Amino acid sequence: MDIQQWEIDTILWFQDHGEWLEPIMQFFTLLGFPQTYVLLVAILYWSVDSRLGQRFAIFVLFTGAVNEILKRLLHSPRPYWIDSRVRPIGSVSTSFGLPSGHAQSSVVWIFIGDAMKKWWGWVLSLFVIMMIGLSRIYLGAHSPVQVGTGWVMGGLFMFVCMRFERPFMEWIAAKPVVQQLLIVTSITLVLLLIGYGSVVLLNDWEIPELWSQNVALHLEEGESFEPRGFEPIAITCAALLGTGVGSILMNHFGGHSAGGTWKMRVLRTLVGSIALIFLLFLLTILGEFAGISDDQVLLNGSWRSISAFLILFVIFCPIPLLFQRIGLADTPE
Repeated sequence: MDIQQWEIDTILWFQDHGEWLEPIMQFFTLLGFPQTYVLLVAILYWSVDSRLGQRFAIFVLFTGAVNEILKRLLHSPRPYWIDSRVRPIGSVSTSFGLPSGHAQSSVVWIFIGDAMKKWWGWVLSLFVIMMIGLSRIYLGAHSPVQVGTGWVMGGLFMFVCMRFERPFMEWIAAKPVVQQLLIVTSITLVLLLIGYGSVVLLNDWEIPELWSQNVALHLEEGESFEPRGFEPIAITCAALLGTGVGSILMNHFGGHSAGGTWKMRVLRTLVGSIALIFLLFLLTILGEFAGISDDQVLLNGSWRSISAFLILFVIFCPIPLLFQRIGLADTPE
């Protein structure tokens, strides 16, 4: 889908007349990055509402995988790829533009409104969703149609979740643990295969020279422009699998409750964060020790996928087990 001239004009108008908005838009776009969602999922699962944390993770990762697949099937450019007047404010993305991943994943904030059961909770959730999408337009990362399409796709997936989540969870919970793990693994593999197929379809498609020229204006030395890669799909699917495996095993070990006193919740967040930082540090050291570099595309992608699996798995199983061992687990009366 081609970006229309009115969309380019809209972005240019925002960027030319709203310089004071940049810090605000940077903040809201930060809320839509995967790293932010990982941190939010961890805090929700450990210390706020374990079910809400699971729902957040599954929604963001599943819809994220679907988004990456759709981007390759549609292979639509970002605004600054086709018009050098548009400035990519902040980070420079080299993935396709349609649908907006930020906008599609932002619909997950509806879970917050649903959990709060307050009218102002719904208003806050819808405000965050709107601002995340608008921030992508202001920052030049997406066109209005790409953001709107992201919202529509996210809304459709949210409808499916609301309609079928409970029956599916009850169905899978009735299965033995081994069967649960097989089901989750099979779903992830299907997503992975579909994603690989979307990459294969682009084998004979060439990136327009105009796109490459415009993107090159904003890349650092040594950075490459390759929006067709399989790595983002593999990483997202690996994280989804880690969430599923971790959740299933934790339920097998008795489950995790995010309740307790405020002191206990704060301590869980601190201890869990320290454990997660240590894991990230360890993964970084191991990657450097193994000599894995960005130039080794297959090896680097595999290592990042393994790391994504481990990070989400540890959030949902080993760290909650650690809480039980050191007396920070909530023990309902």
